Amino acid sequence: MSRCVGGSMKVLTIVGMLGSLPAFAGSSLVVRNVEVVEGAEAFEGFSVGLDAVYSHLGVDRDGLEWGPAKPRGKVGSSDEQWTHSRCHIDPALNLGYSRVINNWYMGLAVDVAFGKSEGDKFKVDELAWASSTNGMSYGIKAKAGYYFSKLKSVVYGLAGVKWREIDFRMDDGAGVASKAKIKSPAFLVGAGIERELYKKFTVSAEYEYSWRNSSDTAYFKPDNGAATLYTDASQKLRDHTFKVGVKYHF
Repeated sequence: MSRCVGGSMKVLTIVGMLGSLPAFAGSSLVVRNVEVVEGAEAFEGFSVGLDAVYSHLGVDRDGLEWGPAKPRGKVGSSDEQWTHSRCHIDPALNLGYSRVINNWYMGLAVDVAFGKSEGDKFKVDELAWASSTNGMSYGIKAKAGYYFSKLKSVVYGLAGVKWREIDFRMDDGAGVASKAKIKSPAFLVGAGIERELYKKFTVSAEYEYSWRNSSDTAYFKPDNGAATLYTDASQKLRDHTFKVGVKYHF
């Protein structure tokens, strides 16, 4: 329940930021000598869309160590690298706001993607670790580019942050660790193109690259009542994402 509430609050907060853009544009931004660009109306205002997302996700872990949690003490370690990789296609919902001023395009967008994957288990002696990407991922990004009227298309670059939750578990055959959730934001950069399809409908294609370096700890309580254990590992997340989708602007 707390995961759903926390995720909903993130989406509501970001959507609230989008909602403040028209007021800011109307009260604080004064634009003189604005050229009315024919056909650019299709890219103006709020938008809602649906994307098909192909993602190549890689999570590398190393520097693994473990031991009793209280008092904390290291009893074992491993320098081997353990990789959780996944190629997958997931649906995503996006919300946005954009303007075209003298052919220059600017916008802000929010993505909510759905999907889950399990990583390969990594074993040392009788202990085993596993990871998974879990539930939804969220992203917010700014876009800036240029509208080519003859092509009825916008070409743009983008930058922002993405939250993708990674669960980390340990198993020694007597029980399963509580999940350690890595929620630190990943940075993302990319590029895209959007073209008018019909009136207020547009089609788009984007490429994004996101990355994050972090560390995490999982705590394990065996079913046999033995002392709680901990396990630490460093993590490198790399994600190549390709998106195609349809938007409606209003």
